Amino acid sequence: GHEATHAAYVSGDINKADHVSTFVPGMGTTVAESGDNIDRMNELKNRAEAQGKGSVATVTWVGYDAPPQPEKTADLSVVDTGDAKIGGENLAKHLEGVKDMRDASHHPVHQSVLGHSYGSTTSSYALKQVRPGVVGDYLVFGSPGVAGKAEEMHVPQGHAHSMIYQDSPGGTQDMINVGNNIKEK
Repeated sequence: GHEATHAAYVSGDINKADHVSTFVPGMGTTVAESGDNIDRMNELKNRAEAQGKGSVATVTWVGYDAPPQPEKTADLSVVDTGDAKIGGENLAKHLEGVKDMRDASHHPVHQSVLGHSYGSTTSSYALKQVRPGVVGDYLVFGSPGVAGKAEEMHVPQGHAHSMIYQDSPGGTQDMINVGNNIKEK
């Protein structure tokens, strides 16, 4: 029933890492073109481990049909949340599966979710569905919006954040912002 191939690319040992971060990319993402995202998540893993706070595994999660970029096709499905809702259901199962696997093996895990662009909308549907205690931190960036407010996401209070870019090189600003939905950090 999927339009595109789905995959989850893991850097590190997801079975034993102290921290697992799942990145949900946005519109235009395909399995075939995920190399840059995988590289970035591998770099995040290496930098996080260099901080000395424990072992890290990262997941580049392409487990949904991300809508295409409208400027490249005539497809305007990015303005609809249908793909995000379906993707959110799949992501919630992934996150709970990691938690349940780790609990069963007596290796507790701290999970974080990073959602970019349409992936922030997709991940927000997941974070409203997962059981409390599954995800410890949630961050969105370049977000067109999320499904609810920070208080509705099943993460500890104060652990849902949005990132916006202001005064970037060239004097431009990020025009996409989640407003009051997620606490800015």
